[in-house]
Amino acid sequence: MELKMKDYILFFLSVIIIGAAITLITNAGMGATAITSLPFVISEIWGISFGFMTALFNLLWVLLQIMIQRKNFPKIQLLQFIVSFLLGLSVDISNLILGGINPKTYINQIIILVIGCLTMAFGIFLQLKANVVYNPAEGIVTVIAEHTRYQFSTIKTIFDSTLVILSILLGLFVTGKVTGIREGTIISALIIGPFTGMYRKLFNWAEEQTNETGTV
Repeated sequence: MELKMKDYILFFLSVIIIGAAITLITNAGMGATAITSLPFVISEIWGISFGFMTALFNLLWVLLQIMIQRKNFPKIQLLQFIVSFLLGLSVDISNLILGGINPKTYINQIIILVIGCLTMAFGIFLQLKANVVYNPAEGIVTVIAEHTRYQFSTIKTIFDSTLVILSILLGLFVTGKVTGIREGTIISALIIGPFTGMYRKLFNWAEEQTNETGTV
């Protein structure tokens, strides 16, 4: 597959957008997404930068891929190391810019959560469109699925559920209460996928309309 510079630009733009989306979702005050739940809980409990913890966990996912695949690990996927740092940086910078967003009412929390999920879905859509390298969290799920020969969706469910359970247990063990896991965690898991599909349909329709207009 021949990749063009615009594909790389689009991909790294998508990482920045996803970082902003993570900030919006967590600032909504309704819980973190499943995939970011553990780094978020750790950052909340010990006061560590959320972006730093996000980068650290993504680096862990890349290292696990290398350990599983060994010589079969594609060299292009080493770009995931850069993605990890960029995503963590994006989360922290977004938090500086959007940190003032702190909805007080439940309806405003829902609105910010949905905006965050829409933003996340758009970033994922751009990432899929660029088709450069895996997002580290997606990469580890893909590698485990290929290695175990289970379906991606099955491993994804197990992977996300494990992170949420560990987040709950860590919060209970350290603070005596659940931290960072709320209804927003479930809502985001349910709507980000459909929102991504919506963008794909919308942009495919727009491209078809452009092509039709161009041929007239």
